[in-house]
Amino acid sequence: MTERARMVLSDVESAWKRMEKSDDPTEMRILWFAVVGLLRAVGHVLQKVDGAADRALEKAAKEAWRRWHDHPLQNAVFHEFIETERNIL
Repeated sequence: MTERARMVLSDVESAWKRMEKSDDPTEMRILWFAVVGLLRAVGHVLQKVDGAADRALEKAAKEAWRRWHDHPLQNAVFHEFIETERNIL
């Protein structure tokens, strides 16, 4: 049901692990960009790709997105990290 979004999340985990092991500043910067971009993409893939095959999932993703935006203080990880960092990139 969430096959593609889980794949993107798995890519986040892989990039993060590589970043943790690296001592090369250039590689770490590139991997950081990848991690942030992929984190932001998880929700899009969940709603627009996986949700296209499952209308209940699409609806749940849209409702979650609305809650995140309506309550930024309760969703600081998204607003103050994922979205902010992605926009900085």
